[in-house]
Amino acid sequence: MFDRDDLPQRLSHRLTQADVTPLQENFPADFFNSPPKAAAVLMPLVRKDDGWHFLFIRRSLHDKDKHSGQVAFPGGQVDPGDRDSHATALREAHEEIGLQSNAVDVLGSLNSYRTISNFEVTGVVAQVTSAFTASPDPREVDRVFTIPLEWLANPDNLERRPRLLHGMQQQTDVLYYRRYDNELLWGVTARLVDSVIRVL
Repeated sequence: MFDRDDLPQRLSHRLTQADVTPLQENFPADFFNSPPKAAAVLMPLVRKDDGWHFLFIRRSLHDKDKHSGQVAFPGGQVDPGDRDSHATALREAHEEIGLQSNAVDVLGSLNSYRTISNFEVTGVVAQVTSAFTASPDPREVDRVFTIPLEWLANPDNLERRPRLLHGMQQQTDVLYYRRYDNELLWGVTARLVDSVIRVL
């Protein structure tokens, strides 16, 4: 299934037909004390010999960045000049890994997902349509790599772990994938991936 040439077209059709909302964490009503900040990530699909892969980054290490060193999709906060979430995701992918907007076809978007750090994140799914050599910005990205959709779709590689919310006597489930090529995919990024897998 995950090596079919028409997978991007099928996925695009389903994204337009379905209400695709990532499974939300169970935050208490009073957990946040301010409105969420809008953000978007690009979820690039890359065709390889063994089928379709998602392309990921590992963020550079920074002492003051709570997300440093984590596996993620290219993306970031919406800028005032961005037309929409698609524009944000494409701009950030170009800035972070050198992926040109004319080298991708946007297939659709997931509904936004509120993170524990109070961002409202939109996942923008896209197919990389041209030969692409990543040129990561070392200030933001340590590594660019891919993981096969077939591996991501295997339920044996995914688990839910309970986490106690900071300052509260309430737990929420966090998604974790098994390590792949020594990379740990978890949290928001794992939920976005799981949403696309469920659509397919």
